[in-house]
Amino acid sequence: MPEELGPDETQILAAMLGISEMVGGITDIQELLGTVVRIVPQLVRGNRCAIFSLDGKRGELKCEQAFGPDMEQIKYISNQVIKVADIPKLAQKVIKQRLPALIRDATREEILPAAIIQRLGLKAMLIAPLVCRESVLGLMILDDSSGNRYFTSKEINVVIGIATMAAIAIDSNSSRDALATERARLAALADATGSAFLVLDPHFKVKYVNALGEQLLGWKSEELVGMLCSEVFKAIDTNGIKACGSSCIGQRILWGENVAGEVHRLSFVARDGRRILCDVRGCAVKNPKGNVTEIIYALVRAKPSVTPVPMKDSSPIAGTDEYDEIILTGK
Repeated sequence: MPEELGPDETQILAAMLGISEMVGGITDIQELLGTVVRIVPQLVRGNRCAIFSLDGKRGELKCEQAFGPDMEQIKYISNQVIKVADIPKLAQKVIKQRLPALIRDATREEILPAAIIQRLGLKAMLIAPLVCRESVLGLMILDDSSGNRYFTSKEINVVIGIATMAAIAIDSNSSRDALATERARLAALADATGSAFLVLDPHFKVKYVNALGEQLLGWKSEELVGMLCSEVFKAIDTNGIKACGSSCIGQRILWGENVAGEVHRLSFVARDGRRILCDVRGCAVKNPKGNVTEIIYALVRAKPSVTPVPMKDSSPIAGTDEYDEIILTGK
């Protein structure tokens, strides 16, 4: 009998584009992986699929999402955590060499623990690594519970392509979690030291402002995201010269200059139009390749270093809020 026809190339392309769009707009990693394990079997004419994430420090593979016709089997595999040390053949080929493994008979090749092979009735399988930035982040396992159905080279390529997209999604999600953790740590440190901070991208567009920054400048962080620092804050130095350009701390950071320890006194325009005088320090966040990915400004409100003008009753007002407002607004 002729082999059952699977999806045509148009359907496969449409499915892969759909997954790609989901990866680009990821909001829930588990929802995305759950969609992937349901779509992939339809594209390669299998009926079971599972995605395992790799914890390199623990040396473990943990099932994140699984799909198949037998709910008891899916419940079983969904709770599995496999020690990498218990699957040396699979680890060597898929994890170390980053190559897909096409298994003809799982019972003979013993590629997975015997208990899993027996419980799921595994025979012919395709196991693809989830690779992103030359690192294996997990595995995608496919098979057909109805019998020994071998995968074609075309199907293998489709699976590898989708596995790569799943890896990108996992990596992006981990990066977001790591960034959120670091940002929370930075915010706590800034709060402890009484500093406001702005986070800019290498193009000087605002990425984030902490709570103290919002209080100081009058803007909500979400209002500023994507706006150019120069257009919003219009910073000037104590001589009234625009701080953007060759004297910009961030620009000097991008040029590779060491600005550690430098304090710059700059005046920022707040949301209500007032000018706020701040002592500013700058630093860079770099990726492993040494490229600047973020510029962070720490701001502390400063008092003007000018001789106060006494009032008619000769009582000085230096250091008071009233004096601060008179100087900063030019009244």
